[in-house]
Amino acid sequence: MSREGDSIGWQQFREFSDVDLAKSFVLSWHVDVDTLVIDIDLCLQPGHPFYEKPRPADKRCIRPAWMEFPVCDAIHTGDDNRAEVVEVAGVLKHGAFADLAVLDDGQYAISGEFGTVFINAERPILRLKQPQGREVPVRAENRIDYIEIPATDLPRARAFLEGMFGWEFQEWGDEYLSFSDGRLDGGIRKASTPTPDSGVLLVFYSDDLERDVKRVQDLGGTISQDIFPFPGGRRFHFIDPVGTEYAIWSESQ
Repeated sequence: MSREGDSIGWQQFREFSDVDLAKSFVLSWHVDVDTLVIDIDLCLQPGHPFYEKPRPADKRCIRPAWMEFPVCDAIHTGDDNRAEVVEVAGVLKHGAFADLAVLDDGQYAISGEFGTVFINAERPILRLKQPQGREVPVRAENRIDYIEIPATDLPRARAFLEGMFGWEFQEWGDEYLSFSDGRLDGGIRKASTPTPDSGVLLVFYSDDLERDVKRVQDLGGTISQDIFPFPGGRRFHFIDPVGTEYAIWSESQ
């Protein structure tokens, strides 16, 4: 780094746990609306939840990922010339990482074979790329990371949620199922009583509420509150076959 003063290295960022930026590679830079997006080959360490043991010829676990800097209003390379964020991002080079730190003035500084780039933006986010195109946020601090739903009958709960939302499940013995909805992961645990109606409510989005009312009923669920308007949209509540209440909302027509 070329700036004087105190700085905080990427090793102290919770979002970068069990990754090694010093063994990662920047492929490209671009701006999406107000977010700086860096396309990278990211090196994962053994403690990372998506780590896979590399083949002998690979030596490291490398996964394609994006590093995002939201609300990015300035990028420069340390000279006195200032240009629009999109213009600067368009001429930045690729190359191996060396370091990432937040400086005492609040700027982020990334250095590597491409030089040193100073970024004025909000805290960075890592997103792994999945083969199907799904993006997986990597331990984003202060965001919901996992949800767990109690159910008195795991097979019936699974059948309903698979039919209603197309979730993928994995069995972990007789008393636990894990699932993915394509964006968020979670689990269903065996419980002796249904979720109380005064508990936390999971709300899903739909493009067609009337269609989904019928789907709920066809799959054995019960409508607990018919479609009603609220500021910004419409929604309805339903109870699945094992007694857990959910809601589905849609934007106003």
